[in-house]
Amino acid sequence: MVSVEESNLSSMFEEVLEDDLEKFRPFLISALDALKEADLEIVEMRFFEQRPFKEIAEVLNITESNAKVRTYRVLERLKKIILNQTNGSH
Repeated sequence: MVSVEESNLSSMFEEVLEDDLEKFRPFLISALDALKEADLEIVEMRFFEQRPFKEIAEVLNITESNAKVRTYRVLERLKKIILNQTNGSH
Protein backbone atom coordinates (compact mmCIF):
# COMPACT_ATOMS: atom_id res chain seq x y z
CA MET A 1 0.00 0.00 0.00
CA VAL A 2 1.20 3.51 -0.85
CA SER A 3 0.48 6.45 1.41
CA VAL A 4 -0.43 9.50 -0.61
CA GLU A 5 -0.74 12.89 1.01
CA GLU A 6 -2.18 15.95 -0.72
CA SER A 7 1.10 17.83 -0.25
CA ASN A 8 2.94 15.02 -2.08
CA LEU A 9 0.55 15.28 -5.01
CA SER A 10 0.98 19.04 -5.17
CA SER A 11 4.75 18.83 -5.08
CA MET A 12 4.74 16.16 -7.79
CA PHE A 13 2.87 18.50 -10.13
CA GLU A 14 5.04 21.42 -9.10
CA GLU A 15 8.11 19.34 -9.92
CA VAL A 16 6.72 18.36 -13.33
CA LEU A 17 5.30 21.75 -14.22
CA GLU A 18 7.93 23.81 -12.42
CA ASP A 19 7.34 27.55 -12.62
CA ASP A 20 5.87 27.79 -16.10
CA LEU A 21 2.31 26.50 -15.88
CA GLU A 22 1.23 28.31 -19.05
CA LYS A 23 3.95 26.60 -21.05
CA PHE A 24 2.77 23.18 -19.88
CA ARG A 25 -0.99 23.78 -20.03
CA PRO A 26 -1.37 22.36 -23.58
CA PHE A 27 0.64 19.29 -22.57
CA LEU A 28 -1.55 18.77 -19.50
CA ILE A 29 -4.74 19.10 -21.55
CA SER A 30 -3.39 16.63 -24.09
CA ALA A 31 -2.34 14.23 -21.32
CA LEU A 32 -5.82 14.40 -19.76
CA ASP A 33 -7.30 13.57 -23.17
CA ALA A 34 -5.07 10.49 -23.33
CA LEU A 35 -6.40 9.04 -20.06
CA LYS A 36 -8.87 6.21 -19.89
CA GLU A 37 -12.37 7.25 -18.81
CA ALA A 38 -11.99 5.66 -15.35
CA ASP A 39 -8.72 7.53 -14.74
CA LEU A 40 -10.18 10.81 -15.94
CA GLU A 41 -13.13 10.31 -13.57
CA ILE A 42 -10.74 10.13 -10.61
CA VAL A 43 -8.89 13.28 -11.72
CA GLU A 44 -12.18 15.09 -12.23
CA MET A 45 -13.54 14.17 -8.81
CA ARG A 46 -10.32 14.88 -6.93
CA PHE A 47 -8.99 18.00 -8.61
CA PHE A 48 -11.90 19.66 -10.40
CA GLU A 49 -14.66 18.83 -7.94
CA GLN A 50 -12.31 18.92 -4.90
CA ARG A 51 -13.83 15.75 -3.45
CA PRO A 52 -12.09 14.05 -0.52
CA PHE A 53 -10.70 10.54 -0.99
CA LYS A 54 -13.42 9.15 1.26
CA GLU A 55 -16.13 10.44 -1.08
CA ILE A 56 -14.30 9.22 -4.19
CA ALA A 57 -14.06 5.80 -2.58
CA GLU A 58 -17.81 5.77 -1.91
CA VAL A 59 -18.64 6.79 -5.49
CA LEU A 60 -16.34 4.14 -6.97
CA ASN A 61 -17.27 1.52 -4.36
CA ILE A 62 -13.64 1.02 -3.31
CA THR A 63 -11.70 1.62 -0.09
CA GLU A 64 -10.34 5.05 0.74
CA SER A 65 -6.80 3.65 0.55
CA ASN A 66 -7.51 2.28 -2.91
CA ALA A 67 -8.84 5.68 -4.00
CA LYS A 68 -5.55 7.25 -2.90
CA VAL A 69 -3.48 4.63 -4.68
CA ARG A 70 -5.50 4.92 -7.88
CA THR A 71 -5.16 8.72 -7.78
CA TYR A 72 -1.41 8.42 -7.30
CA ARG A 73 -1.12 6.00 -10.23
CA VAL A 74 -3.16 8.26 -12.50
CA LEU A 75 -0.92 11.19 -11.60
CA GLU A 76 2.13 9.09 -12.38
CA ARG A 77 0.66 8.29 -15.81
CA LEU A 78 -0.04 11.99 -16.39
CA LYS A 79 3.50 12.85 -15.37
CA LYS A 80 4.97 10.32 -17.82
CA ILE A 81 2.75 11.53 -20.66
CA ILE A 82 3.65 15.17 -20.02
CA LEU A 83 7.37 14.42 -19.74
CA ASN A 84 7.28 12.42 -22.97
CA GLN A 85 5.46 15.25 -24.74
CA THR A 86 7.79 17.95 -23.48
CA ASN A 87 10.95 15.94 -24.16
CA GLY A 88 9.71 15.23 -27.67
CA SER A 89 8.99 18.88 -28.39
CA HIS A 90 12.56 20.13 -27.90
